[in-house]
Amino acid sequence: MKMNNVRALLTVSALSSLSLWIDFFLIFLVPIYLWQASPSEIAILAFSLGAASLFVGPIAGIILDRIHIRVSFLSGMSLRILTTLGFFLAPSFEWFVIIAVLKGLANMLYFPALAISVKQLVSADCRTDFFSYSSLLDQLTKVSTPLLAGVLTILLPVQSVFLVSVALLLAAIPFLKLIWPSLQPALPNAVLTIRSVFLDLISGVKIFRSLDVQLKIGFFYSLSTSLALASYDPHLASLITSLQFPAIVFSLIVSSTAAGAVCAAIAIKFKIINFNEVKLRTLGLVFFSAGVLSACIILYFSSVIHPAYFMVSWLLNGFGYELLIIASNIILQNLCPAEKLGRVSASFRSLQMLCIVLGPILGSVLISVFGRASPFILASTLALLTAALAIYFQCMSKRIENAESQMM
Repeated sequence: MKMNNVRALLTVSALSSLSLWIDFFLIFLVPIYLWQASPSEIAILAFSLGAASLFVGPIAGIILDRIHIRVSFLSGMSLRILTTLGFFLAPSFEWFVIIAVLKGLANMLYFPALAISVKQLVSADCRTDFFSYSSLLDQLTKVSTPLLAGVLTILLPVQSVFLVSVALLLAAIPFLKLIWPSLQPALPNAVLTIRSVFLDLISGVKIFRSLDVQLKIGFFYSLSTSLALASYDPHLASLITSLQFPAIVFSLIVSSTAAGAVCAAIAIKFKIINFNEVKLRTLGLVFFSAGVLSACIILYFSSVIHPAYFMVSWLLNGFGYELLIIASNIILQNLCPAEKLGRVSASFRSLQMLCIVLGPILGSVLISVFGRASPFILASTLALLTAALAIYFQCMSKRIENAESQMM
């Protein structure tokens, strides 16, 4: 029964992921195709998607910890379906932006609930396998989604492709029903009142201080890499254009990132890389920093820049970042108390969204002052400092373990 729950949860996660990537692909395609949206309007749309997580993430996390996970799951799933239908029916760009805000709210309810369900249904010794499977499926959907959505836009009116995303979410409901009886409230006796939410919000700093040190360090690592990634990734297409490469090069680089992530998931699944989650996280940071640094060196020191150089750099980038994501998910599930998982997940997503919003702004400022390649200097610095810090803490932890073993 437990294994059936895990398989059903993995299926729900995979279908939700495919739906999510189709939505992301279409959300930025449809306004350009139908309403000739300008770059500034696309920026407003991107901000609207993240606004809910950025501004009300911590409050939503507190509420998620105090309501039954079934309520948050049902609310998130229902709102995801309704907002996707809203995108299909949106008559103008203005309505599309309003629906994007609600879509961000739906994702903010749904994905922390998914994290809580993993905590409840997947035992600690199975989480590495679960997240390696989940990441592999996620990356495969990320690679296949542009092709699938592109074919569907040929066969169907572009806005109608949102109905495929709705169908995928509806297909997840039978599997959600299978795990439904096993889902339990994180706090069985919790009462949701304005006062309780306010008190929990005030105690947020205390909760952070009470978390395991590896979890706190991991949050810093993830936020640092998110900021590094966001500083250059949105400007990659313009960089490729400025180097006078054809558009296919951009697609090859994106595919290289996904290929690296798939390799990382396979390496963990089949124990090719068989480290504990802390060492796995450090290894991921090393590969990620190597990928970003190599791209920076190519841009500034290579006399001839060949697209294959970038493909290798982004392969390393994707490999390292995926190792980091898998390890961070395992550490969060293993070390975060169940009764705090909702608010910790939502609060972290809020901080991560802040990095995702700030990163492109920093990148734009650097580009305007120093040139198109300059965001890679910031990204390389952040990545190298983060990797060096991870190696330092890893060595310190090893020394402490050796000292304790000698004392015994």
